[in-house]
Amino acid sequence: MTRRPTPPARYRATGLPPSPGGYGFVEIWHDEILDRDVAIKWLASQAGEEQLLNEWQILANTTSRHIVEIYDLVFDHHGALFGIVMEFIAGKTLSNLPVPKNKEQSLAAIRVLYQLASGLADLHSREVVHRDVKPDNAMIDDGGRLKICDFGLSGPPNTMTVSGRATMGYRAPELFFSPAVITFKCDVYSFGAVCYKVFTGDLPVMGGSGIPEASEFPIASIATKVGGMPPRLVKVCDSCLSRNPSQRPNMAEVAMALRNELTKGKHVGSLSLRTGPTVMNAVESKKRLGAGPNSINVSYDEYDFRVDAVTGEVYINNSLARVGDLLAEGCLLTFGASSLGMGRAFAPFRQFTPEVII
Repeated sequence: MTRRPTPPARYRATGLPPSPGGYGFVEIWHDEILDRDVAIKWLASQAGEEQLLNEWQILANTTSRHIVEIYDLVFDHHGALFGIVMEFIAGKTLSNLPVPKNKEQSLAAIRVLYQLASGLADLHSREVVHRDVKPDNAMIDDGGRLKICDFGLSGPPNTMTVSGRATMGYRAPELFFSPAVITFKCDVYSFGAVCYKVFTGDLPVMGGSGIPEASEFPIASIATKVGGMPPRLVKVCDSCLSRNPSQRPNMAEVAMALRNELTKGKHVGSLSLRTGPTVMNAVESKKRLGAGPNSINVSYDEYDFRVDAVTGEVYINNSLARVGDLLAEGCLLTFGASSLGMGRAFAPFRQFTPEVII
């Protein structure tokens, strides 16, 4: 083993036992200047230098509330990178989250998974695939905030791999073939497996060898293992575990679906016409919105405001309103045909969605 260098003098060893990692180990030190604990990831040997360098570059170029921060670097006497100083998260991993037994615990699990999905969406927006999404790589602090860690395998999308390295049980089916193409959808599959694990306590069954065979797809719906899950959430979780990557959603869509469960029934719709304001929420979930002979009937299903019926001519953002149309946030409603000119009525429909506070 190569002799470990000493970090800058501002850091003091805490004496806490190190935690092993894939290519090194992590120790907790104390930053004397900023008076905070930090985590230093050390190489076990120079064989892992490339992975450590990769992790440093990714963390240095990615900003997210749900991705662990990098603070400093430690070099050996040859100038080679030997350790990275990172944010220390005092808490537990996602692996320690209890399997939900009631509605309150299910909402707590959704809140944590929403953060994981948001962090992965942020990572993907920076053109980075994590490649090792699993509960042990998601830390939850004492305040309930989740941060993604361990980026040793991460890299750009659409690259070829021969080894297809990833953790069994969370590894996307396409990575069992060689060569394989690494895409964002590999992370989506892994996230689906994490959801399955969080809600059921088990991973999807993949044969005796753990290798996903085509005959084992589609994977049994998570709804067959857990009762009472919201149908929309079941659909998203199931689609993440599709064998065909093109049938999986992207992480931004997954994050939005989870957010919708956290804000379910809490939206408020508002429309102001000359005749007065109209407000819709979970209590008054059906309303007629209109001016004179031109109107639409709108219902709220705790997720969306949707057109149920149209009388006369009504336009949504200059498109003729149809039954089934959604009223998006800030859309403009126009009542009356264009031939009426200034006789038409115009009003923005505003949807107020509560912020998800973590």
